[in-house]
Amino acid sequence: MFRKLLGLRKTFPEELLYAPKKYKGIGLRRFSDEAQTQKLALLNRGVVSDRVTRESTMGLLLRGMRLQNNKPLYAQRATLGPLFMSDQPLFIRSLVE
Repeated sequence: MFRKLLGLRKTFPEELLYAPKKYKGIGLRRFSDEAQTQKLALLNRGVVSDRVTRESTMGLLLRGMRLQNNKPLYAQRATLGPLFMSDQPLFIRSLVE
């Protein structure tokens, strides 16, 4: 789609579309990267928001941790790693894969 909007040929290298301008690329952001950034920002805002939103956000995170057999205690730090495997569609899954 970017090639068509920018009037580029089909043979134009895809890497140059997304390479930073300092490396002589066009500097476009991938849609998937932008979606992940926004999803992570939503999670961060949810964690520091009002009580109901914070509890809902923590529920999404804890569900992902439980499915990874990671059961943190209250105020304990935990990490969702790339070994997170589940065939269930979870909100958090795409952020850790």
